[in-house]
Amino acid sequence: MNWFYLKVPPFYFLISLLLISGCTTTNIKQESSQPTNYSSSPESSAPASAANDITLEKSPEPIISAEDSLIRTSSGESLVHMDWKQTEPDTTLKINFGNDNAEIVFGMDHPNGTKAYILFPDANSGWPLDLSISDGTNAFDDLGYLNDGFKLQAGIYDFDSDGTYELIVAAGDGLIDMNLWVFSFTHVDNFKKINPIRQELATSAQSYVVIDNSEIFIPYGSQGLFDSFKYVDQEFMQPVR
Repeated sequence: MNWFYLKVPPFYFLISLLLISGCTTTNIKQESSQPTNYSSSPESSAPASAANDITLEKSPEPIISAEDSLIRTSSGESLVHMDWKQTEPDTTLKINFGNDNAEIVFGMDHPNGTKAYILFPDANSGWPLDLSISDGTNAFDDLGYLNDGFKLQAGIYDFDSDGTYELIVAAGDGLIDMNLWVFSFTHVDNFKKINPIRQELATSAQSYVVIDNSEIFIPYGSQGLFDSFKYVDQEFMQPVR
């Protein structure tokens, strides 16, 4: 069977910032073009240090079972390295993109909403992850909080086997409603001026997705049907049958 692939462009949306008492705060819908100042000092106004730090080794192990995972392998194993639910303490995933150290932070934002940042401690800088989606997301309410029963998970996977991970983020209830985002990383000289994280895919799913080599399979319905996206030349493309 011959396969052809359609380019699936990333979606970007302008999201409003909340201005409270002269300070800028960020909910889950913040525009991703605005950097976040980051410092390890206690005086920093950036997101607080996470209460649950997770560091990935060269062969990372999942932190939850496959049954609770929104991101799975074709052999049925979990690919989740970070798991957070509303009202839980902040959680941090420490990873390396090539030679660049990074931290993914999930948690409650202030005064409201959910924060999802990628921080670069060596550069004292960071950026909010773009969790927008073309047809809207059911994972968050109007104030940016996770909806009841939803969880926010993240994992890393090298789709193109180039030695640099891609970041996978999923928000779902594990039953019938889920959103998925995939981000690529490109090294930049100035992390404060240039966002090195690019949203490559934003799509909806039901209970979970399956990663197999360079493809993402998205099951739907009860008849064994699925959509799929293949990472080709650093872009996700959808097969046309």
